[in-house]
Amino acid sequence: MGLLDGDIAALVSDGLEAAELPLDLTLTRTVAGTPDEDEPWVPVTPTTTAYPCRGFEDTYSAYYLANQLVQEGDRKIMILAQSLTVTPQPGDQITSRGETFTIVGPVKTDPARAAWECQARAA
Repeated sequence: MGLLDGDIAALVSDGLEAAELPLDLTLTRTVAGTPDEDEPWVPVTPTTTAYPCRGFEDTYSAYYLANQLVQEGDRKIMILAQSLTVTPQPGDQITSRGETFTIVGPVKTDPARAAWECQARAA
């Protein structure tokens, strides 16, 4: 296990939590159910799971908008990796300060895997 395999991520997360800087967020994932092999015509109810986590919400700079890298209203949501038990993925929803966003782009992380960076759009 290397220096970047969790040690730095834990330090970053602990430091930010101690400073009481992150917001309370909720990542919600909906997974399609599996049809019953004996009754494939019966509709299956999807399963939705909410994962509480901590992080930050930010807007993108004018550079990103001018170069059409994001759409107007997109948010950059940073999730502290230590606060989330799953890896965020496109299609997941994130609720921040009462507003819900859908992850629309690839999810990025830093070399220490301290945070997940998500491009999110109002749902």
